Amino acid sequence: MIEDHLSTIAVERFAAQLSDATFEIRQLPADRWLARSALQKAVRRGDAGIAIAAAQKLLNEPGARVWRDLAIIAMEDCGSGNIAGLRVAVSLALNREHRRSLPGGEARAVALLAADLSKGRHCQAACDLLLNVLHEPALKLERAAAVEQGPEQLALRLREYGAPTEAGVAALALGGRLSLGQKIREPDAVFHAYADGEHALYCDLARRAWKATGNEMALLLPPVLGSRDGEVFTDDSIPCGVERNGIPTYAVDQFTRLGRLAAGQFLVCDPELAAMLTGAGFGRAASVKCVGDLVFLLEGTAAAKRRCVDEFERLRTPYRFLSTVPQMAPIIAEAMQRLQKGWETYQAIRASLIHSRSFARQ
Repeated sequence: MIEDHLSTIAVERFAAQLSDATFEIRQLPADRWLARSALQKAVRRGDAGIAIAAAQKLLNEPGARVWRDLAIIAMEDCGSGNIAGLRVAVSLALNREHRRSLPGGEARAVALLAADLSKGRHCQAACDLLLNVLHEPALKLERAAAVEQGPEQLALRLREYGAPTEAGVAALALGGRLSLGQKIREPDAVFHAYADGEHALYCDLARRAWKATGNEMALLLPPVLGSRDGEVFTDDSIPCGVERNGIPTYAVDQFTRLGRLAAGQFLVCDPELAAMLTGAGFGRAASVKCVGDLVFLLEGTAAAKRRCVDEFERLRTPYRFLSTVPQMAPIIAEAMQRLQKGWETYQAIRASLIHSRSFARQ
């Protein structure tokens, strides 16, 4: 197949770079949760040094999943901005013997891949589409209808391909990833449907990405990778990171235990924000999640050299559709202002949590 040939070429070029590549290889002194978070945020920011250190830490974890992690990051944050990098990440995630046979072995290979994904161009369109399909209130009826439709109807909607969000609902429904308890789970049918339509070009790459990761973004990749309408490149506004004990504070996010602790402590420091979230119907645990999502919107999502395509860029405005965003909508602008006003406090909380824990033996 053509995609096999293109992926082979990408990996061969990657292997050729390994012989001449020079970089400092160290392990991030963090647990695996912070390391995983640091890896993804560093790739987005173009912070290659932290990305390499985090990847090395994850490579040496028992039952290491760093290659799958890198393939997911390549889909979520690089995508059409760096298709060659996506091909390499997916190919190496699929072939353990191949990556071990590369010059310098897995340690150098994972370092170069983390650096390449960091320094290259980025695109978050697949993630923007996924968040919109799952959480946009206007698509509630569309989601409910898709779950009730049969495979033939869903495949037809994919082949005809209308709006990206409508096709995305059909793709997730057919692949069994739209809601819990779905009876239909036919991811192969998703790729067959794409292959029969206008988005066949990247269908095989998406299929390989699904095989490597099992992540639902792969079900949305073909139209995302093929879109070129109105593209521009931009550097998002990225709040400065602070390192404590060699760990960047931006690694302390809502997907880590320390990040949830930081969000809870910040609510104590800002009773006005806590009251605002309570008034919007959020309990204590949900308010902590809201703060984590607000931090993500302010800091975690920002990317350097980000490729913006008109039909997907509009899906992230005014805010990306994280799970708490629809309910927070009436207060979200004011809540973001509260977070920005207290940002130094929040950074200090995260830094103190890192400092209070030693990861040297992990």
